[in-house]
Amino acid sequence: PAASICVARRARRRARWPRALAVAHELPAHVTRAAVIAGALPLDDPQNRAHLNRPDRRLAALSEHAPTLAHAYFAAARRMGRRVPERFAAASARVLDATDQEVIRTHEQWFVTSALGAMDDLGGATDEYRVFVASWGFAPEEVAVPVDVHQGSADQLIEPAWAEELAARLPQGRLIRWPGEGHFIAVTRRPEILGRLVADA
Repeated sequence: PAASICVARRARRRARWPRALAVAHELPAHVTRAAVIAGALPLDDPQNRAHLNRPDRRLAALSEHAPTLAHAYFAAARRMGRRVPERFAAASARVLDATDQEVIRTHEQWFVTSALGAMDDLGGATDEYRVFVASWGFAPEEVAVPVDVHQGSADQLIEPAWAEELAARLPQGRLIRWPGEGHFIAVTRRPEILGRLVADA
């Protein structure tokens, strides 16, 4: 079969990197390399979850234990994003580093559109958070294909130290640090990230 490339990234309120690793784990004959971009360690581990940023930790807990309240939060955030997108973007940027704040200022329409898309289905947004902190069903040590683990040193949403541990636990993990970069390296470093994948395909 033809080889393919599996890429993972985490957009706002989305948890895609476990899915990319899951594809690499389940279909190693079809994946030449995977990329994890600003990804977390398994968050079903209470020690890891304790180090998750406060807003995501709270929303994950609501999604698991009080989904109606999670729906209400997402509905209010969605309403704000639709009515006053500039205020929504500014409020979201407050918890981020200067690099990510600049990304939001420069790409405000993209950010708001992406965030609203993630909240289009309130049940889906809640389910995404449950998946975010659920068991992966496999350990990083069981992923046989090469994996690039990209991490910005100034990321305020994901512990930068997690990337080092994840890369070490993956049998063919390769840590790629982006000094001074924040969470949105999938935007600021997209050509370099994709270039590495294509070069190794």
